[in-house]
Amino acid sequence: MPIWLDEHGRRVPMRPCFVEGCTRQWPIRRYRFEHLHWTGWPTQPMVVVNWCGHGQEFVPWPEADGYWTLVPVVEAVANRLRRRSLGRCPLVDGHPEGSRRR
Repeated sequence: MPIWLDEHGRRVPMRPCFVEGCTRQWPIRRYRFEHLHWTGWPTQPMVVVNWCGHGQEFVPWPEADGYWTLVPVVEAVANRLRRRSLGRCPLVDGHPEGSRRR
């Protein structure tokens, strides 16, 4: 298991991968505000692919020490936000809009 260090040489906290069955962990990444533009944020979603190969969408969240922590976006919330921003979403959870019946 790799050990992730921050710019001060300290171990960073880890979180489990969100993919069921994956036993890998992700480092909790922190950036300075001036470095966030390198990721394409805020003009495009911040998607990070970890060393296990699984990608996750994140939202930067400010902290008191001037760093920004990447907080994972939950899939259901991401889909709802995409529908709002696009006006409509042709596919939600793999089903065309309106085709799901309960």
